[in-house]
Order: sequence, then C-alpha cells, then structure tokens
Amino acid sequence: MAGTSVDAGPAVPAAVLTCVCAAVPAAALAALGTAIASLLEDMQGFQLIMNFVIFPMFFASSALYPLWKMQESSVILYRICTYNPFTAAVEIIRFGLYAQWDWPYLGYALACTAVFLGAAIIGYDPARGLIARKAGAGA
Repeated sequence: MAGTSVDAGPAVPAAVLTCVCAAVPAAALAALGTAIASLLEDMQGFQLIMNFVIFPMFFASSALYPLWKMQESSVILYRICTYNPFTAAVEIIRFGLYAQWDWPYLGYALACTAVFLGAAIIGYDPARGLIARKAGAGA
C-alpha cells in the first residue's frame, strides 16, 4: 500500500486536496465511533471503550513515526500499522499536503468507511434513540 501515489497536478491546491482527502477518513472514524456507541448503554462506557480503541489506533499508526522506519525495526508492527485505518487517514492527509493522491490508502479508507458505516446502521436501534425517550417522557 505504501509508496504509491499519483501527482494531482498544479491545478489542485494542496489545501483543497487535503480537506477533500480528510473527509473520507473522518467519516470512517466517525462511523466507527457510532458503531461502538450503538452497542453501549451509557456515555461513561462509550468514553472508556473509545479510549481503548482510539489511543492504540493512534499510536499504532504512522502519525508519530514513519512507516519505512517501522518496517526497519519490526515487520510485525509494520503490518499492523499498514492495516490500521488511522494510518490510512494520516497517509491520505500527508500526501494531500504534497498535492498528491494516494490511491491505495484512499481505497482502503473508503472500504473502512463502508464497513464501519454498515456496522453503525445495522447496530442502530431507533427504540433507544432520542425520539423514543421524548415519547416516553410525554406519556
């Protein structure tokens, strides 16, 4: 996945490309949070689970340390980081800042978005939602 990119050309400013590229992984991570939240009963449990999900995803990504350095030190850690959706987000934004498309990571981020969004839609129960609570309070 890493290392393949296509130059977007001078017609696309890096800032615009970065904002467009950041929307896909943002949707994926928001859908992941929604999928996890749909399984929990209270907000404290959600905060606890998200700390155990988001922090490992962040630390096992290329946000703090480049992938090629991870590959030199540990191939297993490199493989874990390569399949981490947070790494896809970081790499898409990084390549966007250089006005380049990173097609493999963009495709991976789109696939993660579809899977996480599907899980959030399947896990959502309207009976536990805000509308049901308002109807129960008025009765």
